[in-house]
Amino acid sequence: MSDQQCEDGSESDRGVRVLVEDGRRQPAFRSLICIWTPNVAYLIKSARKMRLTWIYSAAVFLVLVLTVKSDDDKTDEKKAKKLQIGIKKRVDADKCKIKSRKGDTLNMHYTGTLEDGSKFDSSLDRGTPFVFTLGSGQVIKGWDQGLLGMCEGEKRKLVIPSDMGYGSRGAPPKIPADATLLFEVELLKIDRKEEL
Repeated sequence: MSDQQCEDGSESDRGVRVLVEDGRRQPAFRSLICIWTPNVAYLIKSARKMRLTWIYSAAVFLVLVLTVKSDDDKTDEKKAKKLQIGIKKRVDADKCKIKSRKGDTLNMHYTGTLEDGSKFDSSLDRGTPFVFTLGSGQVIKGWDQGLLGMCEGEKRKLVIPSDMGYGSRGAPPKIPADATLLFEVELLKIDRKEEL
């Protein structure tokens, strides 16, 4: 086996390291090994550092993305925890002689669904309006609050968060625990006791 080593080249070699084998300088193309070996080692070492830098950068990016995602989820949760009332059919002010208030007896048609669209109850299926006293606790809190100020003939869509519906108990078997409820309601008639 020949004895190989790298030495600093002369000025004619432009100071580049050259391969010396058995005491003789080797041609430039064989001397490339003296140039490449330390440079390749340096590149490998740099690549490892860069790989670690990329891994750290990717980890920081992932943490930021997850933090933003979790903030979005919290925003969605906050939205779902508030009662949402949408007007589907308005009644002209000149035709609205009376608006619902606490203590009124309301005659309502309604259809209740879950967020996945499955229907759990409807007065329309029975063909009979649902009658109750507003604000007396006869119905879920979402109804007691969401039906205030309605006119006869008005239609609303209510999105009721779990804590204003059936909460963590649910209403098995049709309404699971912690369910958000969607109701389409129509106020048919308001019966108000005459004030003394």
